[in-house]
Amino acid sequence: MRQFQFMRDPGMLREQGSALLISLLLLVAISVIGLSSLAGTATNEIIASNMHQRSIGFQASESAIRSVWTMKDLLENTPETPLNDPPAQSISMSTEFDQGPVDIEATAKVQYCGENSLPVGHSLSADESSMKLAAQIFNVNGVATIDSTNVNTDHLQRGYIVRPESGRTGNCPAL
Repeated sequence: MRQFQFMRDPGMLREQGSALLISLLLLVAISVIGLSSLAGTATNEIIASNMHQRSIGFQASESAIRSVWTMKDLLENTPETPLNDPPAQSISMSTEFDQGPVDIEATAKVQYCGENSLPVGHSLSADESSMKLAAQIFNVNGVATIDSTNVNTDHLQRGYIVRPESGRTGNCPAL
């Protein structure tokens, strides 16, 4: 019988466990990359949720402003007597904006800012023998809060209604 003797390659003696070490290093690197991408995804989800809540708050404050302009009773029933610097009037609209588990409270504050005479030649002031008309200017400030997320939005809109001139002054900050 012949005995076979295996010859050992001198290079094989130096390669003990190198494949295992390289594969373990690659596994650790891929795990670190995967965990960091998961953390980034969680952060992006929080950012998107915050932007969504902020958008809901902004829409609620805009809706409060719009409701003041559409009901106009508050604006048109301001006294026509020369009452200067009237106080701001607030309207609360907390129940109209609830969206499921999100509790939104919105308020609108109306401030009379004064009046500007319509320019001569304006279609509403063309007949100078009749009463003089003026643009009565109002600031409508809509504020919305969402308690569960600490979102607070504040939006200001200035507009006017054409009414008979009253000579009243207002007290609004310049925009």
